[in-house]
Amino acid sequence: MKFKYQRIPVASNNAFPNRKSIIKPLIPIRLRYQKNFVDIYALIDSGADDCLFNAEIGAKLGIDITSGEENSYRGITGQSTIAYFHKIEIEVGGWKHPCYAGFCYDTPLSALGQDGFFNLFKIQFNYSKSEIEIKNK
Repeated sequence: MKFKYQRIPVASNNAFPNRKSIIKPLIPIRLRYQKNFVDIYALIDSGADDCLFNAEIGAKLGIDITSGEENSYRGITGQSTIAYFHKIEIEVGGWKHPCYAGFCYDTPLSALGQDGFFNLFKIQFNYSKSEIEIKNK
């Protein structure tokens, strides 16, 4: 299944005064927990160890966030965040897989990482065509 990179508006700054937008590998996915589901866009992040989502998404799924197993993460800025892990199902392009995903209160981004995404799918990035191809393993 092929997806297009998504163009995201950004504010200009001193380093990039002419930049108005940037493309990112954001894809539509469905998360399921019991009988509940949420459709969102998530960033394919090869630098992320695990799949992480905002706690608000988990709450919409009916998950008691803080009842999950805790793990601490440190991002590129060095700031620490806590994720609470739960067994959910992830659906990409019609393919469904179990996923042990973390939910964080202080991250606005949904990230598809190594465990729970890259280990389940073959991902090919083609930046020049603004295209991502995903195949089920």
